[in-house]
Amino acid sequence: MFLRATFKSQMTIYCLALQMSLKDMLDSLTRVEREVYELVLRAEELMAKDIPHKKAGVVPSLVRKGLLEVYKKHASPFSPKKLKYLRLKKTDEP
Repeated sequence: MFLRATFKSQMTIYCLALQMSLKDMLDSLTRVEREVYELVLRAEELMAKDIPHKKAGVVPSLVRKGLLEVYKKHASPFSPKKLKYLRLKKTDEP
């Protein structure tokens, strides 16, 4: 757990040092990363398992770049099992 928090803080410092805006970051995405980003953008909230299998590999890179976030929630009110969902990370930029 400690290593994970350290890695996240290092990535935050790294992104701040680069001073990349959201527009610059979107321009630097690969074709597959852009397709997955737009898929989540259209859906607003998407189950991780609903992403096509061959495109699911880019999710960690989008999370590392700070564009997506992964969280768990109950799929239905009566199910005790939680599933992973994806949504766009909120930014302060207009």
